[in-house]
Amino acid sequence: MASKTETATITPTSYKDFEPYCEWKKEDAVESLVFHLPDFKKDQLRVQVNNLGILKVSGERPITEKKAKIRRFIKESKLPQGCDINDIRAKFSGGHLHVTMPKKATPHVQQQQQNSNKEALAPKPEKLKAPTSENDHMFGLGNTIQRLQAQKNVNVSLGVAVAAIVAIGAYVAYNYGSSSSPPPSIQE
Repeated sequence: MASKTETATITPTSYKDFEPYCEWKKEDAVESLVFHLPDFKKDQLRVQVNNLGILKVSGERPITEKKAKIRRFIKESKLPQGCDINDIRAKFSGGHLHVTMPKKATPHVQQQQQNSNKEALAPKPEKLKAPTSENDHMFGLGNTIQRLQAQKNVNVSLGVAVAAIVAIGAYVAYNYGSSSSPPPSIQE
């Protein structure tokens, strides 16, 4: 009996990189970046912001049914000056990815608002709170500012601890490490 064995051929995945058409839209309180991505689906796109203020938009989609060829792109851009990282939002519809980047309220605008409210009973200034639910943190950012401040506090504390240890070591070495008398000799 002759037996036939079938071998599966594995074709390597090949990537076709492209640069999507995108445009910046600037308004008074918000800037938007619109990507034109026909044939993409929402789950094939990824939008990220790092702690250095870089916006990274990427996407991959198969060109063939066997996923042997994949079309992909990566676009990185510096966030606009004064952009509020915690309020960045992205929405994909109709083949267009809209990334909106609201600007932080400037102290001048806040002062004007406070002056217009002077007739009211002296309101206490409230500290703005960052969103706390998972749905409010687009792109898994969390509260970036609070994380950076906490890391700064940890770094300062670590620096103080290291400086204290070095100072104690220097004190011990100075007082106990150098004596003017020669070391005792061993006599037989």
